[in-house]
Amino acid sequence: MYKHILVLFHMLAILALLPATEEQTVQFEQLACRGLLGYYFHSSSELNDPGSHQLGDYGMRRVFDGDRYTGWSEGADGDGVGEVLWLQVPEGADTLAVINGFARSLNLFQKNNRVKELEARLYYALLPEMMISELGPTYLKTATGMSTTLRLEDSPELEIYPLDFDWARVAAGYERVTAAYPDFAARDGLPPRLQDRTYLLRLEIRDVYPGTAWNDTCLTELRVFNAASLSAAEVYSREGQLRYSIESESGLLRRVLYRERGAAYEPVELGPQGRWLTAIRTPLETGGRAATDFRLFKLPYPEPVELAAFSKAVSAGGIPIGFDRRRGLTLLLMDDGSEIELDDTTLLP
Repeated sequence: MYKHILVLFHMLAILALLPATEEQTVQFEQLACRGLLGYYFHSSSELNDPGSHQLGDYGMRRVFDGDRYTGWSEGADGDGVGEVLWLQVPEGADTLAVINGFARSLNLFQKNNRVKELEARLYYALLPEMMISELGPTYLKTATGMSTTLRLEDSPELEIYPLDFDWARVAAGYERVTAAYPDFAARDGLPPRLQDRTYLLRLEIRDVYPGTAWNDTCLTELRVFNAASLSAAEVYSREGQLRYSIESESGLLRRVLYRERGAAYEPVELGPQGRWLTAIRTPLETGGRAATDFRLFKLPYPEPVELAAFSKAVSAGGIPIGFDRRRGLTLLLMDDGSEIELDDTTLLP
């Protein structure tokens, strides 16, 4: 008996020293994503889904169009708990900006479900050569082990949430993932070479605020980015919408910043770090002379910044004439010689 116990302990000790091969084995799964408006994404469902080769009224692209008039709505039975959104994100992504619910009006916001709890899980994503179609790329994804749960406010206003991922640890693990790809590709008959490697964020609805009339869960706008490193290469206007481009390894990604139905916007000047923007707003169909005014934006937030000092200066007839960068501060210059300090360290003033 005693001898058998010693043998057992000896075997357990040996097993403890062996590498955890099952845990270290990289398991890949394919995910076909849509590419539109400068984003790559996938949703588990959408309301009134017309099929993969058509664009529906409530598809996920609606959360990237800068427009409060539109939004994504899940199309599953029930209240939407368990539905998932996938979004390609840059390394270091630490910020989620969201306009919850269907925020076209307060009435529609209250009638539809809103997201109460959102689980965010980070994945490695490999893109093999030739695995991109006219619709978008098909990634091979595998979990990083990083996740966080966010409790969203029941509000139709723009809200900001931190994504607490250990990016140093995540980046250090990527070599193991790419090293596992050749054997997997050989077994599954996939292209042997990789075109790109990136990250996917999986957002699962875990709980909702119930609507008063309908059981569809909605989101109006969604942005995920690195708050310190995002910088616009250019800004421009298209059909009255404010748009911008950011540089990526695959070239410029052209994205919508903001759209307001009933008004047209034209950019005036982009700040020195590619984050702050002044724009002229011109109301449409006023029935008389259009009264233009100015708006201030901080990219990539799809809403004008409500900054008291700026609003006061513009209301008094002031005109923004440019930006300056001094002593680590971004300053908005007005035509009367005054300067408005812009806080680069906060998400929104």
